[in-house]
Formats: sequence, C-alpha cells, structure tokens
Amino acid sequence: MKKIEKIKINDIELLNDIINEKRNSQDLKKINYKKILEENKGTIEEWYKLYSLDYLLKEKEKKLEKALKTLYTNKTKSSSKILSSINKHFPNICIYCGYGEANTIDHYYPKENYSEFSIFSLNLFPVCGNCNTLKGSKIFNSQKERLFINFYTDEINKNFLYVLLDYSSDDEIPIIKYRLAEDTPEILKSHIEQLKLIDRYNNILTEEISTIYLKNKKIGLVRELKKKMLYEEYIILQKKWGYNHWKAVLYKALSENEDFLDSIEQDKSL
Repeated sequence: MKKIEKIKINDIELLNDIINEKRNSQDLKKINYKKILEENKGTIEEWYKLYSLDYLLKEKEKKLEKALKTLYTNKTKSSSKILSSINKHFPNICIYCGYGEANTIDHYYPKENYSEFSIFSLNLFPVCGNCNTLKGSKIFNSQKERLFINFYTDEINKNFLYVLLDYSSDDEIPIIKYRLAEDTPEILKSHIEQLKLIDRYNNILTEEISTIYLKNKKIGLVRELKKKMLYEEYIILQKKWGYNHWKAVLYKALSENEDFLDSIEQDKSL
C-alpha cells in the first residue's frame, strides 16, 4: 500500500475530444447527450478543477447525470485512450488489495453519484473484481469520513499490518494470521475492513507460506544467509508496494522468527 505518482493526463482536453467524438441523436424521442455535454462543458471543467478528497456532492439534473455517465459507459477513441493510459500507469496487480489481478476499473468517487468524474483520470483505479464489488458505491461513512485509501494522495509510511506465526502444532509450517496494530490510522483500518482484506489474506497464506518454506528448505545456505535473503526480499517488496503490503510484512515476520528459521535449516545428516 504505497502512494502512487499522479498520472499526467490533460483531462480537460480529452473531455473536449470525447464530446466531439460523440454523435448527435437525430431521434427527437431520445436524449441528445452530446448536446447536453456541450452546453455544460464549462461546468464540467470547473468540477474537474475542484476535484479533491474534500469534494462536496453536486446536485445535477437527471438528464445531465445520465449524459455524464455516458462519458465512461459509451466508449470513444479518447475515453479508451484515458483507460489505456491508466492501465499502463499502474502494475497489473490490484492497487487496493495488492494481490488480485487488476482486471476492472474502480471509480474512487462512485460514478453512480459523482458522474462528473466518470472519466476523470485521477478518479480511476485499476482493481480486481473482488475489491470493486466489495467497495461498490461506498465512499464515506455516516460521519462523512472516507472509507478507502486514495493511492494518489494518502501516504502511510509505517507498519501497522503484522503477521502472527503459531508453532503450537507439530507441523513444520506454522499457522499464520494477519492483524492490525491498535494505533492503525482509521483510513487504513477502514480500507482493510471494508474490503475484508484480513480474511482474504489469511485465505491465501497456506499456499504462500508453503512455497516460501519449500524454496528455502532446498537452498544449501547457512541459517544467517537464509535469514538475510528473507529480509532482503522484504525490503524489495516494501520499496515496491509500501509498508503494509501483505507479502512484504509476511517476509519480514519470517526473517525475524527463530522457529521458522529453524524449520528451513537443512537436515545435516542427509
């Protein structure tokens, strides 16, 4: 979970291009979305300039609301260009959970209520289907506090996600569970709770820890070198994905756990 450099797109220029690429409806019974967007272009540009984490919901006529949504739903050459640039700007891994395939786009401010940002680049994040479904159209709690991290603006440079290793059973591979520190910032806590990340991480741990265990068990290195390798992998993951990335904190915990280090030592009698 790491702050991402903002994508550099001229949203206002592309907005004009998208509107120009739309067709005028000749059917008088149908809503002419292009005409509505052309008439409100100045207002949309002002909304773009106001985009922030403190943005207040704007009242809009129903026809304008529908027209704004078509900026995203009715694909044009220029709207596809925006989405392509966003997908290239981010890794092909969900920015919200850090492990799912980023195969869909989430609107940070949901397009259902904030249709003015339906194709605004800073409002769009490539995510996995699970995160997109769980987030849905939520953005604020009842106290008007944000529920989710915005990876363009929120920066959390400290570990709050931890791993617990339980060696109470006879199995060489421990039982592992994630937990949050008591002083975890509310925005991080909410993000993890709303997306059910602790449960989802715990569900993928068995396969991950088995892979790490078997890989390190086969390596013919002394204990201290294995410990160093595990910690170096943590540093690499932490720099790439941030302090509270599920895999980074797992490697950190393994590199510091004496029971795990004992378990991956090769049997010298073989």
